Amino acid sequence: YITTLILSVVFFSCGTTKDMTTNNQEAMNKRPTETLNGIYTITQLGVDTSLPSDLTLEFDKKTNKVSGFSGCNRFSASYKTEGNILTIGNVMATKRACQGEINVIEHHFFKLLANVQTFSVKENTLILKQENDVLIAAEKPQKTVKTVNKVEKTVQNNTTVSYQALSRGFFEKIWITQDSITVSSDRNLKEKQSFQCPEKAWNELMTILDTIAVKSMPNLESPTQARFYDGAAIASLTITQNGFETKSSAFDHGNPPEAIKALVDKVISIKEMAVKQ
Repeated sequence: YITTLILSVVFFSCGTTKDMTTNNQEAMNKRPTETLNGIYTITQLGVDTSLPSDLTLEFDKKTNKVSGFSGCNRFSASYKTEGNILTIGNVMATKRACQGEINVIEHHFFKLLANVQTFSVKENTLILKQENDVLIAAEKPQKTVKTVNKVEKTVQNNTTVSYQALSRGFFEKIWITQDSITVSSDRNLKEKQSFQCPEKAWNELMTILDTIAVKSMPNLESPTQARFYDGAAIASLTITQNGFETKSSAFDHGNPPEAIKALVDKVISIKEMAVKQ
């Protein structure tokens, strides 16, 4: 009888310890943690780290909405948190059709997003997990600072504005940084011309950039559709700030969306002035 009693106490204690461990882990997951808010650039999907630089997640704690760019389409969903527990609702995405690797990446991204259970934020790194498996890792871009004259610049002025236009018989790409203007008409980008970027031109470009909602660029509608039926060149504008790249939707060369028209016109103007020198 004494032996049976001792064994019962031992088994009860083991079961109690296991239950307490499980309960403690659940309680830890539900404790208040870092705030999930802001824009992140995705650096890892499952075990894949070779990803396009424009995959993003943006959490809005005021509306409990998560949105971003998945490689081909824009998407959004509701979410809720309880401590480190993260629940993401059904994902709604635009209907743009893409093929090849981008399409595979997007489908994989949405599948992983649906399986997320917990999150952690350490400094600028966001980790989304299912149990102990890392599903998605992302980095928050460095914060920007403003100069006295209200022109927004990134830390170390790490900003690039680029414009590309191409058709069957035409190609042009322009990159502008604080220090240089680079132009190429070679589709392979092997032949380039480089010029010094004047300080005045750069400041004027940044002043215009400061007025643009860069995050909305992928959703802008082209005012004309000539590129689809008469061979007009297809163009796009890309803003890169501290490694975070935002690319506009495609539009007809020479007729950009109104929201970015001033910036596109300025890029082309700076390029033309440089080439004439």
